[in-house]
Amino acid sequence: MDSPKISTRLLFDPSKGERRADRSSSTKTGSATVRVAETRRLILSPIHPTVMHANRPPAVHVQEVETVARILIVDDEEADRLLIQAILEHAGHETVFAADGEEALRQLALKSIDIVVTDLQMPEVHGFELITVLRDFEKPPGVIAVSGTGPFQLHMAEALGAKYTLTKPLDPQLLVDAVNRTLLDKENA
Repeated sequence: MDSPKISTRLLFDPSKGERRADRSSSTKTGSATVRVAETRRLILSPIHPTVMHANRPPAVHVQEVETVARILIVDDEEADRLLIQAILEHAGHETVFAADGEEALRQLALKSIDIVVTDLQMPEVHGFELITVLRDFEKPPGVIAVSGTGPFQLHMAEALGAKYTLTKPLDPQLLVDAVNRTLLDKENA
């Protein structure tokens, strides 16, 4: 059985504070193809306080997003890593783990990574150092910074190169939205 191909069509209308996600997936089993479609309508404030979009206001647009991405989750708290993994794998992504920035750099040397979701406060090499190193890569992965310590650190992460920032505890829909927007940014670059 082939792995499912999942695509999401996102419709954003910040003036109404609304987002709709139409997801479809198809899996080929022998000669038959199974398709599943689902629609979600979410009501959000136009600019949610836990997501700061780097130098780019939200725009009204319809865009197809291939949601199969390899995402490196960097967090020293196992419970947080497992939560992020569950959210992202449910959304159709492949995940890889690292407990700190040093281990993340080893993973990045071994595997092709599309997006890094990193905590900021970790032992050894912390998130700020990791973001600084990643921005010097020839083809840097998109970076989403996560922290429960307040907005100052998130602003600092954004200044260092994080595309999007999220506060803990994580809102699953905001995490998936940040991942999809990061993928769109990479496609349009």
